[in-house]
Amino acid sequence: NLAKSPEDFFAIYFNLGEVFGKKQEIDTAIHYYQKALDIYPQSREVKVNIELLLKQQSQSGKGKGEQNKDQKNNQGNDQK
Repeated sequence: NLAKSPEDFFAIYFNLGEVFGKKQEIDTAIHYYQKALDIYPQSREVKVNIELLLKQQSQSGKGKGEQNKDQKNNQGNDQK
């Protein structure tokens, strides 16, 4: 069965937020958490996860684009 109910979509978006958060793809994780929050605005767990990601992002000072740039620079250094 395909996801049909709001609960199904909430769970999918929430899980995608967790996966991307663990991969340190903060912008993408926040995007999916926000989609989950659009379905259930009262979700305390989603709000906390977004806050933690935003805090982590502000501490590192980097969004997704800057992280990818650093990864490419590091790859170039490995080849030298």
